[in-house]
Amino acid sequence: MGRRKVRILAIILAAVALVAIALGVLLYSANKKAKQLELEADELAVQISSNTRTVFVAKTDIKKGDQIYDQNTADSENTNNPAEARDEQTAGAILVSAVEPNVEQRKIFTSLGNDAYIVQEQMRSVAIVDIPAGPPVMANMVEPLSISQDTREFEITAVHLMVDQQENDYIDIRIAYPNGEEYTVLSKKQSKNLSLAYADFWTYMTEREMLTYRSAVCDAYQTTGAYLFAVRYAESNIQDEAAVNYLVRSETIDLLRSDPNIYDIAEQTMNQSARLSLEVRLGQLTPEQLSAVASGLGIADTAQSSVLSQNVDNNSSAIGAYSLDDYTRTSDASDSSDSSTSTSDTSAESTQLNPREESEAVDAALDNPLASPFADN
Repeated sequence: MGRRKVRILAIILAAVALVAIALGVLLYSANKKAKQLELEADELAVQISSNTRTVFVAKTDIKKGDQIYDQNTADSENTNNPAEARDEQTAGAILVSAVEPNVEQRKIFTSLGNDAYIVQEQMRSVAIVDIPAGPPVMANMVEPLSISQDTREFEITAVHLMVDQQENDYIDIRIAYPNGEEYTVLSKKQSKNLSLAYADFWTYMTEREMLTYRSAVCDAYQTTGAYLFAVRYAESNIQDEAAVNYLVRSETIDLLRSDPNIYDIAEQTMNQSARLSLEVRLGQLTPEQLSAVASGLGIADTAQSSVLSQNVDNNSSAIGAYSLDDYTRTSDASDSSDSSTSTSDTSAESTQLNPREESEAVDAALDNPLASPFADN
């Protein structure tokens, strides 16, 4: 009996030892795994902390061409009462455009660097793509607004707009003359605060651009059948701006040369001979032709078909200095010495050289700087 009890006790002790060993192994494994999980959790915490960034996200839908504003920037822009909105129906209504914030700061988890998102210094930048509400605003979604020392906000009110013109469209403003010539006055301008009811908008313009536009407006007003119109870029993100080739009036050229507010004067605005040549060609249109063009376009005859002749008479000395009159043949030689006869009266009897011959005539006159009324003293 004693041996049997000893054997049973030994078995029990062995079983207890095995259980103890198993528990020990289990506890060791559990402890090791817990430490590993804790280490992984710490690593994740560090990773989350290092990849958590406060960025600007789109608060509302942002359209291509809109400027980016947060609350602070919008508050600094709103100097007027935001409750006063533009009224398209009421005459004399106060026209106020309240700036609303379209981005706000939020924390997001991302592995991208800070330079991938816009920062505070990029407020007032322009969106180059449509940005829906919710996602963060990436740095490559905007471009800085180019503002020079003489840039101003300027209201455009004398341009024929497209029937489906939209806010933030990029457009060229061109002028068309009744003889079929067409020139680009302003290039790649963004329409802001557009009103189709009033056919106006404002855009950023430099001093030179404002004077050029004013010159074109005077042309459109004083030339029967001339008018300003807008053409839209098909894809402004990839299309470069068009070259401005409008022939500025001689009065504007003098101002461009003397105005201290202008820092960069384009050479094409200094083409006096081309401008005078244009006025000669316009002056040779008959009143019947001008009226026909005005009627065909459905525009008002603001010039009453007489200003062109007056312009040519006023510039007769300058035109003569360029020897342009020497290349115009009249059917009545006895009347060729009568300088008081208006161009509109003789246009039906005169024959103008083709553009190539006329250009050669102008170039020949310009070769002699003493003959030019615009030569520098």
